[in-house]
Amino acid sequence: MSPKGKRQPVDFDRMTDEEFARFWEEHSFADFWDEFERVEEPVFVRQPKRAVTLRLEGELVDLLKALAREKGLTHTALVRMWVLERLRKEMAERQKQTS
Repeated sequence: MSPKGKRQPVDFDRMTDEEFARFWEEHSFADFWDEFERVEEPVFVRQPKRAVTLRLEGELVDLLKALAREKGLTHTALVRMWVLERLRKEMAERQKQTS
């Protein structure tokens, strides 16, 4: 919790699966109990993912795996995180240009 007992807002929709899992490993549902609401049907549905093939030289893959390991991620999660960050940046820049 942040100072004064208030939690920082959490944007679950922008989290990767790995970030989502790590968040719940470090937090308790009990801390969010007052924010839950009863629903009759499941509302937590993620878009299906599609595979993208990327060919890199062996040395690059080894470096990527080592860096991901240091960050506590899989190499595929790290690449996905980088791609998402770059896409968000590109889309933000496009929005600025069209505004």
